[in-house]
Amino acid sequence: MARQYVTDIIGEEYKTWEDGDQIIIAALGYDYAMSTTQNTNNRGQVGVTKSSGGLSYDADAQIITLTTGTVSGSFGFKVGDSKYLYAPSSSAMRALQNLVIKQFR
Repeated sequence: MARQYVTDIIGEEYKTWEDGDQIIIAALGYDYAMSTTQNTNNRGQVGVTKSSGGLSYDADAQIITLTTGTVSGSFGFKVGDSKYLYAPSSSAMRALQNLVIKQFR
């Protein structure tokens, strides 16, 4: 059974992620998470409730299943049958990589 993470990823927890684990991307400091709604160039948001016991959410919250990435130490973000999250352009991908690197260092 896949592990589900419901805590804020501020420290080193992401280093324990494995293929098959499930995550929800939620905004730090706000009660919103990524939704299943695909807009023209981004994903919608859905309200969630954060507490010390975890995260409460409804069916509109996007559950992402981690899959083995194409590069060692990376993951794919599977959001449905043969569907994955991806950056719409190389410049958007670089911006995302820079943000992730800054967050996790």
